Amino acid sequence: MPEVMLSNADVSVAVSRRTAAMPYAYRNTDGDLLYFVHKGTGQFATEFGRLVYEPGDYVLIPKGITFSVMPDAGDSQMLVVESPAPLSLTEHQQVGRHMPVDPTVLVLPELHDQHWPQRDEWELRVKHGGTHSSIFYRNNPLVSVGWKGDLFPYKLNIRDIIPISSDRIHVAPSAWCTFQATGFVVITFVPQSRWRT
Repeated sequence: MPEVMLSNADVSVAVSRRTAAMPYAYRNTDGDLLYFVHKGTGQFATEFGRLVYEPGDYVLIPKGITFSVMPDAGDSQMLVVESPAPLSLTEHQQVGRHMPVDPTVLVLPELHDQHWPQRDEWELRVKHGGTHSSIFYRNNPLVSVGWKGDLFPYKLNIRDIIPISSDRIHVAPSAWCTFQATGFVVITFVPQSRWRT
């Protein structure tokens, strides 16, 4: 489990240094989870398919979604933000169509034919009310054949965030907000020099 560093009623911030795949599927019914990958590669196996991750990726797992983190070999370091309120991309109404994140760059899960080991039972660990309990299934809860709807996990890489800048006026830190929830925001400061010509 990730090690919680900071928490209050609105947000919990933890660090994960997982070196092996979760031996169980996981579902958080207390809130949304936002992973930021500092180091390492791997995949999030979800009930919607897989999301391959690399450094610089934000991976948003909405409340109630079943998933398992499966890192590749090597060092791994992720920041994990948990929010009881829904986490969403920040809508920058003041800049209109010049938003720093174009929703078309979001990466959705892709269905996969992943080979899963043979097991007599599959554990689903569920977080509810701040505690964990386990449910055991005969079938793997992560095997999917398709999905439809508007509640799904996705990823966003910081390379796809376009900085807002101005040579004439001060740009407030709120212009850099990437994700928001009740009581807090996640801000991504990306280099501006790469966008200048």
